[in-house]
Amino acid sequence: MMPVPGSRSPAAQRRAFWAAYGLAGEEERAALMAAYHERQDAEWRERKAVVRSDEGRMDACEMRSEAVRGLTEAECAKRRVCYGCGSALPKGSRRWCSSKCGDGWWSNHGWTSARSVTLVRDEHRCVRCGSGSTVTCGLCGLSWPCGDERHRVQTWRRLTVALEVNHREPRIGQGYHNGCHNHQENLETLCHPCHVAETTAQFRERREIKIRARIVELGFDPDLRPATAELLSLWDQSA
Repeated sequence: MMPVPGSRSPAAQRRAFWAAYGLAGEEERAALMAAYHERQDAEWRERKAVVRSDEGRMDACEMRSEAVRGLTEAECAKRRVCYGCGSALPKGSRRWCSSKCGDGWWSNHGWTSARSVTLVRDEHRCVRCGSGSTVTCGLCGLSWPCGDERHRVQTWRRLTVALEVNHREPRIGQGYHNGCHNHQENLETLCHPCHVAETTAQFRERREIKIRARIVELGFDPDLRPATAELLSLWDQSA
């Protein structure tokens, strides 16, 4: 569901919608439901537009050879050239000249492949705090092997930390479909606490930009506001 002016979140919007729906008459309910489906359709069209835009940018990606850069997959197939490097396609191939070329492309554009490659590159450890998978002895708790011959091999255990792959340039709800936003230089491995901290910092930065822009619209100088709490208060009153 797309947010509407005055809503704090999609969840708040849904609660407001169903509260109004329960108190409305039959004709008003029909109008509310029609508006609800219209917002759903608008959100779907917006998501499709984002996907098409990201797929279009892949055709002009700098990782592709200059000989084929800008050509679509269908145009490359018609010319019988590799979509990535521009080499002639072998018999039976429709897009890639070799598995190496295809794997190199998807490890930087397909979310599933790029995520796996990022975890391996970062050795399954958080790049911020260093937490990750560790193997310890189940008896003494020391790193395996612990050096005590009395401890059998069956006693080792693996302690894992939930690892997540973060986009350095935030997606802001635009999804994780294929695209140049999955380049390896834009991905990093984080543990869940570090990922939450990073996402919160990005959200606060975007919110501060919106608040300052709103204050300028109201005719004030945002640099003269001494405290963030006052900025938030002004934003709440004028939203």
